[in-house]
Amino acid sequence: MPLARFRRALPPEAYHIARIVTASHEDCGICLQTEVRLAKLAGVSPAILQTTLDENSCALSPDLAEVYFFVEAVATCNGAEEDFREAILRRYGEVGLVELSLAIAVCRMFPTVKHVMGYAAPREPSDRPFSPRKR
Repeated sequence: MPLARFRRALPPEAYHIARIVTASHEDCGICLQTEVRLAKLAGVSPAILQTTLDENSCALSPDLAEVYFFVEAVATCNGAEEDFREAILRRYGEVGLVELSLAIAVCRMFPTVKHVMGYAAPREPSDRPFSPRKR
C-alpha cells in the first residue's frame, strides 16, 4: 500500500517511532511486531526501538522525544498535541506533519479492520527483545 510507505521529510527514526507508538495504543500485538520489524529493516537502531517500547521517551534525543510525545498525545486524545505541533512543524515542515498524520492513520487502520471483522485478539506478553509492552 503506497500510502503506508509515504515518507519524504521525516527521518526513519521519527517515522517509525510514530508508527510504533500508534501501534502500541491500538492493542494489536501482531501489528506492533510488524512495525518493529519494519523499523529494524529501515535501519532504526535497537537502542531506539527498545527505548520506545519501554516508554522511556525521556531517553530519546530531543527531536525524537518531541515526535514520541506528539504521537502519544494524538493516540490518547489528551490535548497535549498542541504543545508539540509547532516544534514538529519547525523541525520537519508541513510535509513532515502530514507524514506523521498518515503514519498514525495507517497504523490505526489494520487493527480497526481486524477488530471489526472479529479477528482481533489481545496481545500476548513476551520476554523477547522488542516485545510489546505489557498493560
